[in-house]
Amino acid sequence: MIQVEKLSPRLLEIYDRLIADAEGIAPLIEMTPAQARAMITPMAMARYASPAVPDVEIRTKTFASGLQALVHTPRTAVEGRKIIFLHGGGWVFLSPHVYGRLCGLIARRCQAQVIA
Repeated sequence: MIQVEKLSPRLLEIYDRLIADAEGIAPLIEMTPAQARAMITPMAMARYASPAVPDVEIRTKTFASGLQALVHTPRTAVEGRKIIFLHGGGWVFLSPHVYGRLCGLIARRCQAQVIA
């Protein structure tokens, strides 16, 4: 449990806004995975997936195992430099698409392909 009285005034304001925004929404633990995905994915995509990072190409690659991944390749990529990005969520919530902007920023900054 968060000890609200120890939060700074700005964090307390954010905390209060989050609590107000959640009014009427069932806790995730009470939802099916499909219900939770339907609620979370649009919000996450709108907030984190865009805008695209300039000079970073994104393509889908299917590996021999059949696993698909998004590959973010910056124009300045150093040959052979690769980073594997594993998103959180236990493969229940969200997807690599949500982290498109973050992966693009990592790719450009590290001059490496980012495989998500």
